[in-house]
Amino acid sequence: AQKGDPNYRAYEDSTSDSALAAAITYAVGQKADVINMSLGGYGTDTETRRAVAGAIQAGVVVVASVGNDGDSRKIVKDGFAPYSYPASYPGVIGVAATGPDHRRADFSNRNYSALVGAPGVDIPAALPGGGYGLVSGTSPAAAAVSGVAALIRAHHPGLAPSLVAQAVVDGTRSRADGGYGPDTGYGE
Repeated sequence: AQKGDPNYRAYEDSTSDSALAAAITYAVGQKADVINMSLGGYGTDTETRRAVAGAIQAGVVVVASVGNDGDSRKIVKDGFAPYSYPASYPGVIGVAATGPDHRRADFSNRNYSALVGAPGVDIPAALPGGGYGLVSGTSPAAAAVSGVAALIRAHHPGLAPSLVAQAVVDGTRSRADGGYGPDTGYGE
């Protein structure tokens, strides 16, 4: 859950950073191919940064959502949202959300941590307590990109995380003028 998602407060406390680092380390130990982190915040912490770097060094593809505060006047300066972590750590595939028009969704953070965008508006999802509904956010967008990364890894098991990221980029459409932009990175 992103800060701004209704359920984020249920997970936020002083131990959340070390818990995230421990979860990443655990996933690496279990031989995960891809780690999806549909979560984030605006502060960095040494434990999580080291865990992410260790995961990438171990050959794990790391994907994270870039944040949902893109339309917040309180934190957006000159059209840019602050960098969200872990999406902004080096080597992480940062994912922005796009709408039906294939452009950045208004709520999706706009900054240079976005490597790619993916559909993130009115996405069918299982809901807490059972049932299904439509959700919006960079979290479902990151989950979709994680699925693409997992499919790439299934066909090319030894492919380095940077090459998986390049394959994801190569498969994008709706690119910004010049090939890259802070809205959806290299495209949707």
